Amino acid sequence: MKVLEFENLDVCKKCGGKCCKRSSCAYAPEDFRKIDFNELLELYNEGKIAFSFVPALDEGDSAGWILMPPMLNTPRVQENIFQGNSQCSFLNAEGCKEDYYHRPRGGRLLIPLDNEDCISLYDAKRALEDWKVFQWLINAVISYIRTSDDKKVYFNHSVCKICEGACCKKSGCNFAPDDFKEITVPFLKKIINRGFISITKYPDIITGLGEDILVLKTRNVNAGIIDDDLLNDSPCILLSSSGCEFADDDRPYGGKALKPNPTGPCIGGYSLRKAAEDWKPYQHILSELREYYKDKEIKYDGIM
Repeated sequence: MKVLEFENLDVCKKCGGKCCKRSSCAYAPEDFRKIDFNELLELYNEGKIAFSFVPALDEGDSAGWILMPPMLNTPRVQENIFQGNSQCSFLNAEGCKEDYYHRPRGGRLLIPLDNEDCISLYDAKRALEDWKVFQWLINAVISYIRTSDDKKVYFNHSVCKICEGACCKKSGCNFAPDDFKEITVPFLKKIINRGFISITKYPDIITGLGEDILVLKTRNVNAGIIDDDLLNDSPCILLSSSGCEFADDDRPYGGKALKPNPTGPCIGGYSLRKAAEDWKPYQHILSELREYYKDKEIKYDGIM
């Protein structure tokens, strides 16, 4: 079916863009020339895209982020696509400022109706299916957008108790170099030998730094000291039935900067890119440690 047959300028002109005044439509990955960290960050900084979170509505549904045109009075990192929508920024007095072939897929697959609301053949649920493979990348970009240069610390144990550590069940958090008294091979060996740290490689595709970067993070259950499996969700090894085994002040900065959110996923304050930037000057040390531990198995037996 040709998408062109859905276009009906007479109906759109008569309606005045009721649907576009309520919300913007969804982009598909195919709408972009390139999808990588720097491209998405640049488009966001130029005000050309927004990120909207689609929650799971029914059991078995996926949840995740999709891309849309910005809306006039809605944050460009929108926590829930079903709350707080406003007029699409592409709408002007003449209609959509984008020509038909440059509109988001959701706009090209919108069927105008004379006396009823438009019918979308590419809704949020369909868009989420297409964006599912890019969730790691989108989360990395959003986390970086939210990252502040100030070292902010957030704790809300009552919210964490309610959610029971949903974020910690997906992965351990990142250490920052400032978490350690010194960054030397002998000192870090003493810490890594306790078994709760992994040496992880963050690829360029999720940091946009032009090279892969080694960082230190809290170890995941069933992961080794060398752990490059970023796509396999696994609980943090420090997560216990009563929460994190670390006292608040001793937690990695990635955990201290994690802002508990009672209405959705936690808001990360220490992005993968920021962690990679911080660890970049210490690559020679982490490379030596990675070589040393590549064939070693160390059991975790408590933080002390």
